[in-house]
Amino acid sequence: MSFEGDLQAVALPKVLQSLTAQRSSGILTVQGEDDIVAISLLNGAVVAADALNQTVEEGLGEVFNSRDLISQEDFAAAVRDHQGGGSGSLGDLLVNRGLVSREELLEALRQQTYRLMLQVLAWGQGEFKFYGGDEISFEEGFVPLPVEELLIRSIDDLGANGGIAGPVPDLDAAYRRVQQRSPALVLGRDGDGTGIGVWISAEQEALMLKVNAQISAGAVANELNLGRYQAEFALYNLLNNDLIEHLGKPKTSGMPLDLQQVELDPGPLRAEIFTPPEPGEDYLEPLAQSQAAPASDVIQRWVGPVLATLCAACLLLAFLQHQTSVLLPFPWQENQRSIAERNLRQSLYLKLDRAAKTYFLVEVHYPSSLNELVELGLISPMDLRDQAGGALAYSTDDVTYRIVPQFDGHSAQELSTTEAITGDFLLDPQFLRAPTSDVPPLYLMD
Repeated sequence: MSFEGDLQAVALPKVLQSLTAQRSSGILTVQGEDDIVAISLLNGAVVAADALNQTVEEGLGEVFNSRDLISQEDFAAAVRDHQGGGSGSLGDLLVNRGLVSREELLEALRQQTYRLMLQVLAWGQGEFKFYGGDEISFEEGFVPLPVEELLIRSIDDLGANGGIAGPVPDLDAAYRRVQQRSPALVLGRDGDGTGIGVWISAEQEALMLKVNAQISAGAVANELNLGRYQAEFALYNLLNNDLIEHLGKPKTSGMPLDLQQVELDPGPLRAEIFTPPEPGEDYLEPLAQSQAAPASDVIQRWVGPVLATLCAACLLLAFLQHQTSVLLPFPWQENQRSIAERNLRQSLYLKLDRAAKTYFLVEVHYPSSLNELVELGLISPMDLRDQAGGALAYSTDDVTYRIVPQFDGHSAQELSTTEAITGDFLLDPQFLRAPTSDVPPLYLMD
């Protein structure tokens, strides 16, 4: 896989997000005004970066000097020996001489890669091209630099010059989802991010679906096994695309309840002892009093089942009148809901047409109203409404009919259907008429 483009048309952060969402491996070359940088990616993460006009020695020297790990004299001597024909890499030479440890070398290489990536992110003009492939060369033991970490850290280091700007989201705060007219598109699942729409990664979609006012975004990220930079960048992207909103501190801490601090009251645990009545007392009266439940208890006992039955009836009625809205209630399911409504509407129109033609075969004209079809049992009363809940307006001139859904008193002409007997060999009388001709018939006689 390979693709190319211009940085003015597609910003480099968008390119990197698309590559990391698809877990791409290969080389991304970026050509600016003064330099060309080759970025090596393995499964969507940066593992190396090399510049044409900047050597590895220069980059490592700046990192070591800023951290006071190696003196300038020792580093310069190691570089001269390596350039003089020494075997292995400069890093191996530094480790073998005991100037740095292996861990310090790998960390310095990672910092040098990050610094070079910051320079590329600051480019406003240039061209890029990606060459896909699994044969990627990088230092053994190098900890990959995720794109999410790169972009979040660049906010503090570059600000708006890095292609993304704004504060880093607070993981201790709570967020909630914002309803959208059109659903967000997921990179990799819905495309490569080049189409029109709001594109997010699968991890960002999972976070968007779980954030709520009760717990912090950090707690949700832990539940989804997202790292710090993954979670921060996911929140950043969702906030900037108006898919979620910041709510401040969560309503609950999310901490488990400490049962040792809860005093449990077991209540009286005593046996009820039956005492025989005195002579002359009625044996049944005390028993009836003890078994007779107060009227309030009876009412409370029946309130729950009655309310549950009413709720179930309301849900059933809502489902029968608005099937698609009940099955697909969320705003991001608008496209699926429209497709389902269209398919159900076509099925309803076909059912009505069959019933109307059956009526025509008997009465030699279409019914004056759909209620006539209901009275004959050809359709049910529920068929008098559109699948989206609109009433069906019906009109006819005996040989044609028209059905138009009505929503809030307005006719949805684009959803209407019109049928006629023309061309129907069962209903159209033209098929039964013998052709007329002025030519006398020809008789063949044996």
